[in-house]
Amino acid sequence: MNRGNAMKNSKIALAVLLATVLWEAPVAADDPVATPAPPAATADRARIFLNGAFDFGSLAYSQTRTFKEFAENTKVDSQYSAGTGVGFELGLHWRFKGRLGAMASVTGSGRDAKASVTASIPHPLYLNQPRTATASQDNLSYHETTVHLDFVYAIPSGKKLELLLFAGPSYVDAKTDLITQLNYKQSYPYDEVTVTSLSQAKVGDSGFGFNIGGGLDYRLSPRFGLGAQVRFTAVSTTLAPPEGPTIDIDAGGFQAAFGVRVFF
Repeated sequence: MNRGNAMKNSKIALAVLLATVLWEAPVAADDPVATPAPPAATADRARIFLNGAFDFGSLAYSQTRTFKEFAENTKVDSQYSAGTGVGFELGLHWRFKGRLGAMASVTGSGRDAKASVTASIPHPLYLNQPRTATASQDNLSYHETTVHLDFVYAIPSGKKLELLLFAGPSYVDAKTDLITQLNYKQSYPYDEVTVTSLSQAKVGDSGFGFNIGGGLDYRLSPRFGLGAQVRFTAVSTTLAPPEGPTIDIDAGGFQAAFGVRVFF
């Protein structure tokens, strides 16, 4: 066989080999042996999560009321503080395309609150000689119910671990106990007043804001797992007490949560 025929035959053989590879490549792509299975963490479309939640930090809010009494102005200043809180979170995470998904959840949390009240009360017999009264109330409560609707970006790590980044709008309904009246008694010569009690009422308001956070989900079995997350929520609410000016509260704040996951 001369050199020209050998090169011609080599080209034909190469063309046949290339055609064979291209013809069988789609078949190999469908072969379960040749194509690696996707990680288990990305195989499910949805998951339900139930968390215990912990609210960090504290909330502070105040109100100053001024009204006429004994022909002069009585001034009542109420300072409130609500400490850390505990609660729950129930939600659904649904993956609609690749790593992108949506998450809806509702949280409920409560905090113990207290109030410190200082009043300047005019003298009934003399002008410009106000009397000072102070009181405190410890058994007040503050409660938030929040609905989050987030977009989620999932980053799988192996078959068991997944990092979640999320953000979206939030709706908060806040309720708290407020001091509505300082009750006192006085006797001649009326130079002092004695606080007898503090009247209170539960007042609420709701508002829209946003939240942002991240979490880790760990699969214990094909259907069950554990997860942890942190979230920051910012929502402004305005309470309208029965008496006096409104009270602005920056609801939400930082929250950490940990609980169970059910994949399906």
